[in-house]
Parts: sequence; C-alpha cells; structure tokens
Amino acid sequence: MHPKLPTNAARLGADLIISSTHKAAGSLTQSAMIQLGHGPFAESLDSLVDRVVRSFQSTSSSALLLASLDEARRHLATRPDAIELALASAQRIRSLVSADRRYRDATPDILASPDAIAHDPFKIAIDTRGAGITGPDAHYQLLRDHRVYCELSTPSALLLLVGATSPVDVDRFWSALQALPEAEIEPERPIALPANCERAMGLGEAFYSPVETVSYSEAIGRVSADSLAAYPPGVPNVLPGEILSAEVVSFLRSTAAAPSGYVRGAADPALTTFRVVA
Repeated sequence: MHPKLPTNAARLGADLIISSTHKAAGSLTQSAMIQLGHGPFAESLDSLVDRVVRSFQSTSSSALLLASLDEARRHLATRPDAIELALASAQRIRSLVSADRRYRDATPDILASPDAIAHDPFKIAIDTRGAGITGPDAHYQLLRDHRVYCELSTPSALLLLVGATSPVDVDRFWSALQALPEAEIEPERPIALPANCERAMGLGEAFYSPVETVSYSEAIGRVSADSLAAYPPGVPNVLPGEILSAEVVSFLRSTAAAPSGYVRGAADPALTTFRVVA
C-alpha cells in the first residue's frame, strides 16, 4: 500500500497470511483478514481453507465487522497521503527516542536477530532499561495519567503501535513520556520465562475431566484444567493436562499482579486460585 513499507508476505512467497486489520488499519475489533498467497502450497491450501471457513463460520456473520474491513481496505487504497503522515509521525518518535538520555530505540536489537529481515515502521520498540522505570509501569502510568495507550510492554521495553492511516500527536506523546517518574535506583526487571511444564495427560482428556478450584499453593504439582497465558505476549505457558510447577505458578501470579499485565484463561484474575483436574 506504500513504497516505504516492507514488501508484504504474499509477494515474498507466503502461502497463507493472517493480518490483524483491526490493529493496524482501523477496522472494528475482532475483524481480521486471512489471505491466500501464491506460494508452493497455496493451491493445495485453497480448498482446505474454504472447508474450514464453511465449517466454522457463523450462519449469522456480522455485516458490521465485514463492512468495517471493506472500509479499512478502501481507506488504505485511496489515502496514501494518510499513510505517509502516519509513517512520518512514527519516524519522528523514533528519532526523538534515539536522541534521548533515558530511553533507547530497540529497533537495532530486533534487526540483529538472525531471523529478522525487516521491521514494521509503524511499531516502535522503546528500551526502558536505564530510564528508571519498567515497561509495565510506564505502560500503566501513560494510560492512567495521560490517556496514552501503548500496544504492550515487557519489563524492559514499551511497544507503540501507530495506525497505518492515523498519525500520532507526537508532541503530546513525547511530553507524556518525558513526564514519567525516574527512580534513583534502577528497578528489577525479571525477564526469564518459566520452563515448559511436564505433561501428565492428554489436552482433551484434561479439559473435559471434572475440575476443582484450589489455592495457588495447593495447585503446585496438580494437573491444570485451563490454558493459561501471560499477556504479553499471550502464548500459553501451561496447557490443560500439564503439571503446574512452582516456577510457572509464581510467574503467572507476578504477571497478574503487574499493573498492565493479565493472564488469559484464568478463572481467577488475581490467580489466588487455580482450576485443576479433580
């Protein structure tokens, strides 16, 4: 849609692409696109995708969501000037971060990864190490005190997501970022992910088994009945049928206690209790 954007996955040979249109292009939440490419397996996937959609799609699909996808697509195609302005605002933020004393642009770190070929210019990763504040605290205070919503945070970083046709008020954002408090002593930044849990029974068997709710201390060593995923990034840390370790229970509880974190799939948002196989 714009010459300054990386070449899209379909043109690079991908067979199937799922794009979060609601995040990047302004369609309504829950709406996204699945696109069939021209890769070596695309032709064989075509009928399979069609069968899956026909099997699982609601007979009462939302015209509102579909219309919002179409409007977002039309807006992208007809307003390259809006994309240009959004890109310029993102680049200005990245330049300010690069020249700042407290914060650092993490883009070079991302590009140094062996599997990185380019970066999305609409996403700005800000390294908060050395800024006297953790990513989650910055995330929470920007929202609470300045009504600035970031995409996500980690103990060491803050991720901004600029809409493809939605230029940012750079001065307002930068003033809010600079207003964040700075601790004299660098805060602790635990980043280690817990080890994989040991599987005790099949996923389906555990999910459909009778369950009981126990305290977090009693849950250690028991078989999880739920899929639990710390957000960010939202990838499951434990699946039904896996044994809850002390390490994963501690990690999930600390995520739930963070001001901008939560655990998807938890029956108890604070994780004082866990649902386990009876």
